[in-house]
Amino acid sequence: MFLRRGTAAAALAACMIAGAALAQPYPEDVPDDLARPTRVIVGNEIVFCVNRTSMLAEFERELVAEIAGALLLNFRIVEIDPYLPTHPYDFRSTLQDGVVYLFLAHQCDAMMGLTAASAYPDWLAPSPVYLTTNTVLATRTPIASMAELPATARIGARILSLSAGALTTYLRTLPGGGWTHVLYPTNESVLDRLADASVDAALVWGPAVLAYATDHPDAPPTYVLEELGFPIGPTQFVAGLRPREQFFNASLAEAIQSLVDQGIIAELARDHGLLR
Repeated sequence: MFLRRGTAAAALAACMIAGAALAQPYPEDVPDDLARPTRVIVGNEIVFCVNRTSMLAEFERELVAEIAGALLLNFRIVEIDPYLPTHPYDFRSTLQDGVVYLFLAHQCDAMMGLTAASAYPDWLAPSPVYLTTNTVLATRTPIASMAELPATARIGARILSLSAGALTTYLRTLPGGGWTHVLYPTNESVLDRLADASVDAALVWGPAVLAYATDHPDAPPTYVLEELGFPIGPTQFVAGLRPREQFFNASLAEAIQSLVDQGIIAELARDHGLLR
């Protein structure tokens, strides 16, 4: 059951007071005088941090409104403008751990847009996954499987991405090494090279393909293959939370799960071109 307006803030404040005496680990690059959290939930308001340079930003602004509505609380958004912006058609945050910690300690109650991981630092608790996206193979002509790509095909991928690593591993299993693997610095450059026929296919984050097509109506048509010939794990997104605020975190988790179950988040993601 979600919190009622008024009782929510009181309960959250009580949990914060109860946890204030607990030791709070923090990243080594955080100065000692800034390590102690000062952020306090005041009244009926909760605060979300959103990376304004991420491709998810517009979607997340609407999502936090839905979450706050489910909790019957007011909300405010802190717009983060990183010194190194996220590249176009990408979601990756350039914020270091210490910066994320400081935002959570002093400015916001939830940091949106973090990618799900197998392990987290002691100072961060993840929300449930609110969005799951996949890597796809984009081509200029429709194909039913990767096996239809010619032996001379050049496949582009972003350097240091999961897809680039998975493709490299897969090509090592093929006789003669298989197709040619070409690396580029960003999703945008990968898709630019697909558009100008420098590569025959692009292994890239699915939402980037959708957004690129919308922003480049004069580019050649792009076809998407979702069933790949080798496994690449999904990219999933969570909100980063302060572990000691167990009551708030549980309430937020329940709100997110409810919105997932109702299909509201998936509908929002489709409206913003993140899902088909």
